[in-house]
Amino acid sequence: VLDGHCNQLADYDNGDTVWSAPALFDIDRDGAREIFIGGDSTAGAAGTYHNGGIFRSLKFQGGKLVERWERNDSNEDFQNGSAIGDLEGNGRLAVVTGSGAYYCRNKGTGCADSAKVWAFHLDDGSNVGGWPKATTYTTFLAAPSLGDLDGDGKLDVVIGSVNYQNNQPVAGAVDAFLSASNGARVTWRSPQEEDGSPIIADVGAGAPEVVVAGSILDKGMNVVGTYTGNNKDAVAVGKLGSGYALVSAFGDTVYAYDIPTPTSADWPQFENNAQRTGTGLAGPPRCTMGYRTVAADGGMFIFGTASFQGSAGSIRLNSPVVGMAGTPSGPGYWLVARDGGVFNYGVAFSGSAGSIRLNSPVVGMAATASGGGYWLTGGDGGIFNYGDAPFLGSTGNIRLNSPVVGIAAAPSSTATPYGIGYWFVARDGGVFNYGFAGFHGSTGSLHLNSPVVGMAVTPSGAGYWLVAADGGIFTFGDAAFFGSTGSLRLNSPIVGMQRTPTGAGYWLVAADGGVFSFGDAQFCGSVGGTHLNSPMVGMG
Repeated sequence: VLDGHCNQLADYDNGDTVWSAPALFDIDRDGAREIFIGGDSTAGAAGTYHNGGIFRSLKFQGGKLVERWERNDSNEDFQNGSAIGDLEGNGRLAVVTGSGAYYCRNKGTGCADSAKVWAFHLDDGSNVGGWPKATTYTTFLAAPSLGDLDGDGKLDVVIGSVNYQNNQPVAGAVDAFLSASNGARVTWRSPQEEDGSPIIADVGAGAPEVVVAGSILDKGMNVVGTYTGNNKDAVAVGKLGSGYALVSAFGDTVYAYDIPTPTSADWPQFENNAQRTGTGLAGPPRCTMGYRTVAADGGMFIFGTASFQGSAGSIRLNSPVVGMAGTPSGPGYWLVARDGGVFNYGVAFSGSAGSIRLNSPVVGMAATASGGGYWLTGGDGGIFNYGDAPFLGSTGNIRLNSPVVGIAAAPSSTATPYGIGYWFVARDGGVFNYGFAGFHGSTGSLHLNSPVVGMAVTPSGAGYWLVAADGGIFTFGDAAFFGSTGSLRLNSPIVGMQRTPTGAGYWLVAADGGVFSFGDAQFCGSVGGTHLNSPMVGMG
């Protein structure tokens, strides 16, 4: 990655050559675009390398490129450009890419995957339903284009391909996958290789057309016009002088053909635009709120407006991290480990239980309303207080029906200007309150489908939410219900929750890093679908 002055900002070792052009889109709504790119792969290197290709999503985070997700199940290289759009018409974006040709042409392997066009969801890398699809020939270099050819309001996919015989190109094809017919393939067979990216635009018919080097095709892939062009070059449509033109190149000459003002130009040039982002979408509005999630190894994942202050991900820990707490105002946060060790980032260290022999392991922490201290709680309800956090009571000497799983502190508006108090919650949903933290109810007497794993307090302190491992939400006091995942089949259990600043929404985080937003909680990204070194344990 280079900045505007060609200074290197970061790099990522693909492990093999990269022929592909990337696509860019801000999928996590933090104001910075993520990278979507394919590459070659050769068996023998560490990790997931194999004889084939790897397609990745990369994010610039903490001064380096980190992998969000990868697809490594193709037996042919990814040597192609990418295009981003909503193929399903449901708002969930996908990246579309062709394949490569190295293994099929040179090794005689991977030929089935060489003749494919793929579509991966941007958020987690999963396949779009019904994809990948078989193409007529090998989709080497021919970047796909997206546009509404059949007029049904959904995107269609167009891609070129090359017929190799005895390792030499002898012909080609252009395939269109039309959404109105459930992605059925319509093909034009070309006497030459078609490895230039097609465009989708109205160049005179009053309707979208597919333009490839030398030929103009209608939505049925019938030739309706010809011009001078090179089959290895992409063409473009756009404003030229006082009118519009179709521009191509052949040999040492650039050609410009006058065309009427286009009625549409869904994909007017290679990678869609001059910035080569691979999409015509402007991108989602930037998040105006944010959240952090933490893994058991102390790794931090930052989304939206939340700031990164540091992590314990590169430290060898004596005990895994079990939770975190952010300062009520300001960018800092603490992490707490199972042995009571505390790690501070952007905020003061006030003490820890890391050197104490505990009767029960620590399960969570909460910060005081001032941010000048914090409480730790053990699974037995024992309380350890540091900084300006006073001891107000515990269940450390009481035999509990279920172990404690989390703690929450009273906000500054509770009962007094100081809001001194805390709650903790047990696995069965029993709630224990101390100080000015009021009791508003519990699920301790109910039969639960899944154990409670955490809680969050409303801004007023007059209510709270409990969350279960299945994402079921239980509301008490002035806490409103905004939704849950209790009726969904989750890939991983929920491990924590956080309310929004207004209290009119909340986020849930799962052990695999998936984030679920409800109410006014904006979805600002997640690492669901990404390979994690350690499971997620909380958020804050």
